[in-house]
Amino acid sequence: MDLSSRPIVVLGMQRSGTSAISGALSRLGVFLGGEDDFFPPDANNTAGYFEQRAFTTLNHKCLAFFQMHAASVRPLPKAWRSYPQAKILSDELRAYLLAQFSGRAVWGFKQPMASLLAPLYADVYADLGLRPQFVVCVRNPLEIQASEAQWEYGSGSRQMAPLGPLAVGAWLRYTLGALEASRGSPLTIVPFTRFIEEPLQFLTDIVSKQEGLRPSDEQWSAARASVLPNLRRQDQTADALGDYPSIIRETWEYSNVGVPDDTRLANLLQEFEAWLEMLEPPKLSGTRMGLAWRQGGQIKSVQEPFLPAGDWQTMRLQISAPPLTELHGLLYSKPCRVWIRRCFFTHASGQTTATLAPGPGSHLTEIHGIRRLEGAYEARQIRLTTPSAPGPYNLEIEFLLESGPQIVNDAAARVSDRLHQ
Repeated sequence: MDLSSRPIVVLGMQRSGTSAISGALSRLGVFLGGEDDFFPPDANNTAGYFEQRAFTTLNHKCLAFFQMHAASVRPLPKAWRSYPQAKILSDELRAYLLAQFSGRAVWGFKQPMASLLAPLYADVYADLGLRPQFVVCVRNPLEIQASEAQWEYGSGSRQMAPLGPLAVGAWLRYTLGALEASRGSPLTIVPFTRFIEEPLQFLTDIVSKQEGLRPSDEQWSAARASVLPNLRRQDQTADALGDYPSIIRETWEYSNVGVPDDTRLANLLQEFEAWLEMLEPPKLSGTRMGLAWRQGGQIKSVQEPFLPAGDWQTMRLQISAPPLTELHGLLYSKPCRVWIRRCFFTHASGQTTATLAPGPGSHLTEIHGIRRLEGAYEARQIRLTTPSAPGPYNLEIEFLLESGPQIVNDAAARVSDRLHQ
């Protein structure tokens, strides 16, 4: 399919003017999606969001797969490209862009959460040969916090949880994520208050960088008229940010100027990286991978210690059970998500692929040829059977293990559902 290589990508924290500028760009001839694709206008945004619902759902899915959410400060894991979900999600994202925007001369999208997933998006852009122009909307984080406090939660078409005091931290993550995503690409930084005062200044800058976009006078008038009714000023100065860490104030001062400065941005990103390292959750604890079986009226077992690597790793267990014996045990001593690329027995007769089954509270699926165990904490988290060929056996399993609060919650919900059933 024919996909124009120069999309306009609108990023930035919610309530920072992303909807307003997207609506204006739509009136200037940028295809952002069909009317039925968007979240409909509501009391929180009477002029409309210009944000595709299915696209937002896909972004939520991407975040959830990496145990992130819409207000996440944590970035993608360092080895995220090794994770099987990286290919799964990039394939879905690639397919979505092709399906929605192929054949459109000038297209783009507004997706604030793409600021949190910038490395994933960058890989997809490169794979599709896209060279995006970025529009990064910025607003004083205290204004965003105040605007969020006025949101009619539960009654709008775009459901979301109130951020409250988390809004300032989320703003930093979104803003620096968006600015980092745009490095080396055509960029227009759009400070909220200045955009209200003179929207045509910023719209003209965006249009001048976009080949094939030649709005008529009527389109320019419609674009300008669409901005003002949708925005309310709540002016806050950088001085009001004095109680927050200096990186908040410095990021606001940098972005409010509206002029990219790569050296200054690099310093902010380096400082933020140090913050993220301090805020990074503890590494997964070491544990033992163990399997047990019944033999001659006794329970026998084998265990091997290991430390989760956050990437693919291999464990080997020596099994002295008889042929066709059911083994059961724990891959990890906490609720977990385990991607299994290979699992086989080696014995005197050769090699046999292991057939895996989940325990009562766990769940096993296969995606793109890789098995995924959603494991609860239970004695029979995983089950398998020794080959019919005589033993002893060496069991080798190549896996990537994930654990964390979201996976723990999912496991608890799974066990709860099973108990209700």
